[in-house]
Amino acid sequence: MAYHRVIKAIYKSAWFGWLLVLVGATRVQRRAEGLQHRQAGHQRTSWEHPFVIVFGPAWRGLRNQEESLAQWMRGCDAFINQICSSWGLPGLPEAVKEKVSLPLTIRLPVAIDEPPQLPTHELEQQWQSMRGRLWVQTDCKAISELLRGSSTLKVDAHAPLFRRIARSILALSHLGLQPLLDFMDLLLWSPRRFNPVADHAANASMDSNISWFRVDGDLLSKEVANSSNLRLCIDGGRRSDTCAALGLALYAATFHPLASMSTDVLPEEASSCRVHRQLS
Repeated sequence: MAYHRVIKAIYKSAWFGWLLVLVGATRVQRRAEGLQHRQAGHQRTSWEHPFVIVFGPAWRGLRNQEESLAQWMRGCDAFINQICSSWGLPGLPEAVKEKVSLPLTIRLPVAIDEPPQLPTHELEQQWQSMRGRLWVQTDCKAISELLRGSSTLKVDAHAPLFRRIARSILALSHLGLQPLLDFMDLLLWSPRRFNPVADHAANASMDSNISWFRVDGDLLSKEVANSSNLRLCIDGGRRSDTCAALGLALYAATFHPLASMSTDVLPEEASSCRVHRQLS
């Protein structure tokens, strides 16, 4: 088809546009070739539109990973088929299709031993007492509403899983652990920005494809023995049917001597485990 040849020419021209940058073309030259930003945050030229559809706005990062035009052109047929499918046009004949998977996003692996800082949360100042309190934090509002009884489960197949979760929470209550405040539930929802460490734990597990944990056993034993107030942050992630993880981050609350209701939250544990093992 003629439009297949046009798309191929556009795909090839994207590499030569990259070469203009490599050889040190000036901004005026790149603008004349249609390779320069017209306005920050907007598409550079109309020819870029197919690349944004297939790869996303950061498509240049994918292109820049290739070392030569030959390597870049190996993905051309897959690109033609994806953009034709998006536009409702017939793709290349089966005989010339290449099985090339095109990454849609660029993601840098998360370093296990480089967790982010836990931001300050207003509830840290509201512990009802200095001992025996547990605050389970999640950034999934649907799970929070299900476990507090304010919504109903719509997928029957998930019922056994939620029964196990409810029994685990009930077991914590039987151990004498009470909510952060008497009128609250053990499990509370908070916006995602307050849950970066558990999110980090899950992402690190999926990036490295391993189960892992980091724990200060002595500190954990000490705080549990002292019935210290605990904050358990939970988050999960799923990237495919075979890649999912659950992240946990456990903290102990310590009280300032001169301000009994002001707390510092000290990390004890940041761990993550594969969901298919945790829930089996």
